Amino acid sequence: MAAPTRRALFGAGLAVAAISAPAAAFGTAAEDAALFTLIRALKAAGDAHAQADVASTAAYQRYKQLLGQPPGALRKRTSDWFAGLPVGDDVSEPFYGDLDACLAARDALLPRLHYPIPAAHHARCVEVVGALTAYRKRAQAAEREANAVAAEAAAEHALEAEDAILDQIRAYRPKTREGFAAKAEVAARFIDDQDALNAYGTKWAQAILADVQPMRSPLSS
Repeated sequence: MAAPTRRALFGAGLAVAAISAPAAAFGTAAEDAALFTLIRALKAAGDAHAQADVASTAAYQRYKQLLGQPPGALRKRTSDWFAGLPVGDDVSEPFYGDLDACLAARDALLPRLHYPIPAAHHARCVEVVGALTAYRKRAQAAEREANAVAAEAAAEHALEAEDAILDQIRAYRPKTREGFAAKAEVAARFIDDQDALNAYGTKWAQAILADVQPMRSPLSS
């Protein structure tokens, strides 16, 4: 028989605490109407976030399709080190976000163009700058057509809206058994079965444990 998970043990402990708490520790279910309103809002916000994520992914895929592969001139070469181009640690990645550094490398070679090797390096820098400028313009056009930036922003806003509701639920102190159970069910999503909770899961565990304490207080009074 498999050992019970930490989540199962945690949930069982809370259930026992809630069931064994005296009735005086709880109000009527109507007293947690605000909590259930938040939970319904969370469901709607979660659905909106999921839809926004789908739209954002589709927009990004469309953007990549419109952009296509970078031109061969942007593939890094061993000789680019000697030209002063910003090769960086990953030579497999093409030049993209390094236009200023590429321009600087090109201009630094201008005083030595009368020598064959610097002239060849300068020609390579000119090639990279030209290809990079054109590719970045193409990327900007693809972003606009795919609406990728707006779609990503919408997904981020939807996530923020969902998180804001979760924060309100976590801060809410249930007054009824039904409210406590509903909040614990939300918290269970973030309490995993690993040996140590992550920071976010710990916040939820602490919130639920704080909810248990008032239930016990009538026993000690």
